[in-house]
Amino acid sequence: MGVYDECVDIRYPVKGQYCLSEIKIIPPAGRDYSFKRTEDLDDFGHDHAWKTILGWTDYQDQVQRNILNLGICVPDGCSASDLQTSLQSEFDEAFSPEQLKAVVRVDPIKCRVREDMYPYYTPYYVTLWIFLLLVLICCCATLHHFIRILYRQNTNETGEVPRTFFYEFSFIESIKTLLKFDKDNKLNIFYTTKVMMMLFVMSGHYILALMSNPISNAKFVDNIYLNGPAVLLTSLNIVDPFFFMSGFIMYINLSREFRKPKAESVWKTLSMPIIQRIITMLPAYCAMMAITAHIIPHLGDGPLWPIKSWGEAEICKNYWWTNLLFISNFVEVDHQVLRCILIFNPQ
Repeated sequence: MGVYDECVDIRYPVKGQYCLSEIKIIPPAGRDYSFKRTEDLDDFGHDHAWKTILGWTDYQDQVQRNILNLGICVPDGCSASDLQTSLQSEFDEAFSPEQLKAVVRVDPIKCRVREDMYPYYTPYYVTLWIFLLLVLICCCATLHHFIRILYRQNTNETGEVPRTFFYEFSFIESIKTLLKFDKDNKLNIFYTTKVMMMLFVMSGHYILALMSNPISNAKFVDNIYLNGPAVLLTSLNIVDPFFFMSGFIMYINLSREFRKPKAESVWKTLSMPIIQRIITMLPAYCAMMAITAHIIPHLGDGPLWPIKSWGEAEICKNYWWTNLLFISNFVEVDHQVLRCILIFNPQ
């Protein structure tokens, strides 16, 4: 056992390594640990300690208690297979009186030391320097823009600073564009509703991501599912009106283009707003894929970090082209890159 930070900070006489093991406890055949389930999560029938662990294995709608995740601090010289063999031997000996079977699994990717174990490839440095260069350009553009604004104020010049391509990188210009509000736009209520739905959907995905981690208080999660507020239990249904609202806004915007008297073809009228949208969205989308593939794996720490980030990084490296062509929905779900990013792009 041990605390992660204390373990990986050990340097002498050995280097500490923190491994997160998974132990699945399987009850013996012919022995019944189940009980009559009630809404009282503390009602285990007879006072048998194993019922608190094995009594829930038949309830697929509940968090399984028979899978335990134990963090263990071992020397850096021990491999994951060494720890797995040692733990398996100890659990076999400890559980033999109860005729229980323990299946121990220690994934090498869940064994961590203090040093960053994700390799540094050339794309990492290229991506890092590109973003540093962009930050430098944005800072220079913002500073120049700010100086121009002060100069016009000191010389009592009227009007705004003329817009140039260089000022497109200015934070001042970006903030103005972000805060720009057309009070006469009849679609404001729909845009507001869509943003609120987007925030709820993102919060729901965040909660689901947290619940996918090992849970120390499974009873609390079960209680939410049994007695939680209806607005929380049905919150995932808000995805449907979110898509409906997005499609409705897109329809309104395209219908405006069709109502304008134009000599161009229908296909051009239909495709131009889509092309403009792709051109606007694609740079930020590609930046997110580059950050996910080359930067994020180096930013986190902990035994669960590689599971959460390294796999996503490898998917981005191998299947980035599906997102570039906007066909990621047609590949296997395990190979989809940034599965939630396209959903939340405002129209």
